[in-house]
Amino acid sequence: MKRIISTLFGLALLCMFAEAQAVPGTVAFTGRLSTSNGPVAGNVSLTFNLFSTATGGSSVWTETRSIDAVAGLVYVDLGATSTLDEMDFGNGPLFLQITVSGETLMPRFPIQSVPYAIRARAANSADTLGTLSPGDVALSTHNHDAAYAAIGHNHNGVYAALSHSHDAANINAGTLSTDRYSAAADLGAEGLLNNDAAGDIITRGQGDGRWAALTHAHAATDITSGTLDNLRFSAQSDLSAEGFLTGGQSTDLLMFSDGDARYSLGTHTHPAGSSPTFSVIPTTCLGNIPFTATYTKIANLGSFTKATAGSTVVATFNGRVAVITSMTGTGALFELRLDDVAATSRARASFKSSEVGSDGKTVSLKGVWTGLAAGSHTFSMWVAASGSSTGSGAMVDPGCWSADTIVVEEHP
Repeated sequence: MKRIISTLFGLALLCMFAEAQAVPGTVAFTGRLSTSNGPVAGNVSLTFNLFSTATGGSSVWTETRSIDAVAGLVYVDLGATSTLDEMDFGNGPLFLQITVSGETLMPRFPIQSVPYAIRARAANSADTLGTLSPGDVALSTHNHDAAYAAIGHNHNGVYAALSHSHDAANINAGTLSTDRYSAAADLGAEGLLNNDAAGDIITRGQGDGRWAALTHAHAATDITSGTLDNLRFSAQSDLSAEGFLTGGQSTDLLMFSDGDARYSLGTHTHPAGSSPTFSVIPTTCLGNIPFTATYTKIANLGSFTKATAGSTVVATFNGRVAVITSMTGTGALFELRLDDVAATSRARASFKSSEVGSDGKTVSLKGVWTGLAAGSHTFSMWVAASGSSTGSGAMVDPGCWSADTIVVEEHP
């Protein structure tokens, strides 16, 4: 049998609100619960909600209590577990909604005033004196002794006169404005201007060891930092004065003697083995590879034999390179390398995206390599796309014309 009472079962609910003489913080509620089987007995769960509207809306206060019903009667002190705020009763009409063990009873009950509460409404502003709080007003019997000055009083000994001055010792912080003093007048009063004394700033005596005359010279040792402008000296005059020009001796830079081992005559010969040697490496139809922004080897182009360990290798690739399939970025760089090492002079050629195709592009790549051991060394061609782009079909000698060469110079 249901213990929840609803209008379906002909619920009879009687309730009343009352306040004690001491205006407590709770409101007494009394109700009678019954079903079609008679009064409800035993424990029931009651939930109370206050709404500002008879239907719908949001609850402004709620409290749930577990109450023992005796012969259908329940007694609840509302606000005992969920505080009733006085502001809840100051914003218009309120309606009480009751839920018994999960079943909400309708309609809601309007909250009506009782004589005590009506009187409390009339005195509602007594606590605040309208818009003033008790701390904003004083008793009718009060005075301002020791808080205010008498009507007839003065500030003798407390404040300075309207017109007054200060000793310099009183200025112990801040910076004076230039309008408040004259540096020239002060220096003149101290004898530091126009008196020709050693301490004079303007017309000091020439014998004062702290300053130099307006027209004076410096020894070379006085120049200890910086770089002289070329307008301040003549390298030709200096070299001539030191015998390095047109002097005819071995140290002369222009007319050195035949015996000076540092120079050769205008007409001279080279001993055997001192001239560079040349070799030509043919290359043809190599590569057709995909590539990224990291340099990737297309193919080895050919090898040569280096005669001496201390020689310098200068190599020039003349031929065609191509990206025959596709390229996503703005272009690519082709680079000639020796033993997979880039030249000190960066032997590179650029290739634009607009040049993609089987025709390719004629380039000349020249690089210099030093410090290589004697023996066989291999040239190779590398490619890298610009930025983070990629490409496909990088190759040397597109069309396989067999016209590409590498000219190798070995300089002793």
